[in-house]
Amino acid sequence: MAVVYGFFLAHLLPRVWGWYSLPSGFGPQDPVAQPLLLLCLFFGSGVVLSGIRDLAASSGIELFQKDLFMRD
Repeated sequence: MAVVYGFFLAHLLPRVWGWYSLPSGFGPQDPVAQPLLLLCLFFGSGVVLSGIRDLAASSGIELFQKDLFMRD
């Protein structure tokens, strides 16, 4: 995670520096390809579903507390 965060900062800081020189501090965004937007939507949906599953498991719902990979 530290490597990913460092990568994120390495790409964010030059962009922020460019934004800082603009009058409002922000500028127009470059268009993003439609497949990339759909991929981000897919990944984001997976994160939300995982969070809902974790919330259900921590709330005591027995169905979500079972580990599907553990066989008795």
